[in-house]
Amino acid sequence: MRFINTPMDGITSYVTLGLSAWAFVQRGSGRRIRQELVATCLPEFDSNEVAAMLLATAAILVDRAIPLQRDELVWPLPPFLEHVGGKFVGFLSSSPGYFDDRFALLDADLPILFVEIYPLTERECRFAECEGVEALLDAIEQGQVDVLDFSRAWS
Repeated sequence: MRFINTPMDGITSYVTLGLSAWAFVQRGSGRRIRQELVATCLPEFDSNEVAAMLLATAAILVDRAIPLQRDELVWPLPPFLEHVGGKFVGFLSSSPGYFDDRFALLDADLPILFVEIYPLTERECRFAECEGVEALLDAIEQGQVDVLDFSRAWS
């Protein structure tokens, strides 16, 4: 599903619908949870490519039968979302940072967690692998990596 000007003007958000039909078993706790995926970007990006990214990510989750963890780096992946200077080759999962905190969880018999997917370039993935995901999150927060811009090249 696509939501224009959501959660703010000038931003488009995409959300899977149906992934939560699968109940995944959380590592460690054994707790069963369901997830839906969220991608937030600038409005000029091809909605078909963004939808394809979410569908491919959902397929990865179903295949591995394990939910995404908060701030999990998933890579290497086959290139996706063509952008200037190359393609994205991984992603970082996170809480939906651009939304109100109430959006992150739908309370039900089995909770549904909404997980934001940030596509990452090879350089960003290597940075997170070497320096840690927390360092990448700091770079995102400081504006060094604009995760809303799917045409970015991190210099």
